[in-house]
Amino acid sequence: TATGEARLVFLASLMPDLDARRAVSRSESWALDLIKRSFEHCRSELAAANPAAWTLEIAPDAGVAAWLDRARRDVQLRVLVVDEDDFLPAQLTAASGDQPVEVRRVAAREAVAREVRRFRPTLVLLDLSLHEDPGSADADRGLAILEQLRREFPRLPVVLFSEEPQRREGFDRTLQAVMRHGGARGFVPVRSRGTDGLQDDDLRARLARILTAQRDEAVLHGLRRGHKTLSFTHGFAWDPGATRIACSLQEPRESVVYDAADRSSPIRFTGVPRETLADVVGLHRAKRRLRQVIGWLHDPSRLGAFGVMPPRGFLLAGPPGTGKTLLARAVAGEAGLPFLSLSAGELKSKWVGESEARIREVFRKAQEYAPAIVFIDEIDGIARTRSSQDMAHTTSTLNQLLASMDGFTQGDRSIFVLAATNHAESLDPAILRPGRFDEVIPIDRPDARAREELLRLRLAATGAEGVADDDLADLAAGTVGCTPAEIDRLVREAVYRASADGRAEVTAEDLEAARRLVRFGAAREGLVIRADERRATAWHEAGHALVHATLLPDHGIDHLTIVPSESGALGFLAPLADETRHDLSRAQVRARIAVALAGREAERMLGADTLDTLGAGASSDLEHATSLAWRAVTAWGFDPEFGPVALAALPEGQARAFGDHARARVDAWLAEAAELARETLETRRLELEHLADALLREEFLDGDGVREVLG
Repeated sequence: TATGEARLVFLASLMPDLDARRAVSRSESWALDLIKRSFEHCRSELAAANPAAWTLEIAPDAGVAAWLDRARRDVQLRVLVVDEDDFLPAQLTAASGDQPVEVRRVAAREAVAREVRRFRPTLVLLDLSLHEDPGSADADRGLAILEQLRREFPRLPVVLFSEEPQRREGFDRTLQAVMRHGGARGFVPVRSRGTDGLQDDDLRARLARILTAQRDEAVLHGLRRGHKTLSFTHGFAWDPGATRIACSLQEPRESVVYDAADRSSPIRFTGVPRETLADVVGLHRAKRRLRQVIGWLHDPSRLGAFGVMPPRGFLLAGPPGTGKTLLARAVAGEAGLPFLSLSAGELKSKWVGESEARIREVFRKAQEYAPAIVFIDEIDGIARTRSSQDMAHTTSTLNQLLASMDGFTQGDRSIFVLAATNHAESLDPAILRPGRFDEVIPIDRPDARAREELLRLRLAATGAEGVADDDLADLAAGTVGCTPAEIDRLVREAVYRASADGRAEVTAEDLEAARRLVRFGAAREGLVIRADERRATAWHEAGHALVHATLLPDHGIDHLTIVPSESGALGFLAPLADETRHDLSRAQVRARIAVALAGREAERMLGADTLDTLGAGASSDLEHATSLAWRAVTAWGFDPEFGPVALAALPEGQARAFGDHARARVDAWLAEAAELARETLETRRLELEHLADALLREEFLDGDGVREVLG
């Protein structure tokens, strides 16, 4: 059977009477009519042979009934009763049986909207004859509340009831007025307050049908949000003696189905993600905050009890490759909500008005599946600060996004917006104000423990289990500042290396080689270097390393090489990063400037005593040293002659007046650092020569190798 037909049969099985089509959409109602007409045609053929009336029964078997019972139990109904009497909540609890339902009652008209926002009901039962005598047909209070509910909460189903409607003269005119005030899901006559047991049973049966219909609607909505449908095996039985044809629905099977519009849409939607927060390594601060959001999405009434609406969106801000998209999917998976994602680039269009239409389409589609999560990646593409006059097109796109975030429906079908950016500082303040993106959540680079766990997980996924824990810990210590994406690449490069050598296992040497490749780039191949240039480079890098080891003994060396890199450097020194240090002292800044200038001073000692014979390879060193000296003087207050003055905080005219003095003090810092580097190298010249010779011989030394050469 085609899945569409099976879904229609399933819809039919949920309804006690095929004529009750209130909860069925227009197209499904038409299809049910087609089923009935087909049956009527068969019945007329059968009636020709047997004049007795024939009936068609569609019923689930035990397996389908058990599936439906489980699905209904997963639906948490919250019913708000608007009535001055307290008899109905007990009847609702009894009608619900063993399936969960939470009931609250409110009587004051002015408190209804407030209680809806706090309690977040899935159904409202409204007494049309609120505060009226039993014989009165007046329903002005009830109609006013109905109109308010239809206006403020258009998606909220409302069922009306009235006590003893048969005694109220002209009550039929009241029901006509209901249609003029927005209509309702149904009407329940309450003909007894408990004096007649049969009447009570009738009321509970009616309420049970209403609650079951609400649960079934929630089940179908849940299937729709997951792009799921049901298919069955059908069994037919024909009982000519009883003039009855029975159709049994058997073996329910859920399957995911996408239509062509969803396939071609830039809005990526694949239902509820499988990822959870347990799949996200590290990011403990972000996960702790987002767990609160998940709790609010599961149960909005937790905030509603305080009269506060859940936040509409959070912004995930961090460097590329830190796991922002995975974290957003994990939030949706943990909350069990549909996840609609797209990038800001896919929202932009060169045609006027099309970008705005795409944003409206995103939120319209999200409301289809709501409650849901919308994820907008690289949001800075459409939400940068509106500072220039040539941004009219971008401004209209941003305005549409702001209007959509302000205007989408809250309540039991809320939409939570997550966005990601690498440049939070460039976003327009309007989008960061409370009520839109309430909070910017930093997505940090992983710490040492998280990096080690990431490495272990990635290696386990490749089947490589022969790497010792100590080697993994050392590897994690050497990947300070690496993002999860870079760690993933590191493991892949190690696998590539092992595969190229024809080995089935990844070794610690493979991982270390991959780490150097990811962190420092690939070696430049085919570059011919003269012997004198190669020797000058060795002395240059040895000078850096020797002064670094002397003046910064607590800061290790990670990588020292004279192998040219793809970045253009003929060699470089990479200090071992220490993520436990977060500040700089004056002595450390002075030492770092000396290390930066030590390569140039080592070249002088090799024989380049004049500026005419010095090479230009120290350009990046000079840039780094000058930057440190400038900040030491003009920003950090490290120079006693210039004083504790922050030059950037002064007005432009006064800053210019300080310029010559600042330049003179920067020159003095650079001269002192160069003299310190020169004295250090001359004192340890023999070690400098040994280190340069080792570099010429080995081309690459790690921290242990440098320590061994220096004794």
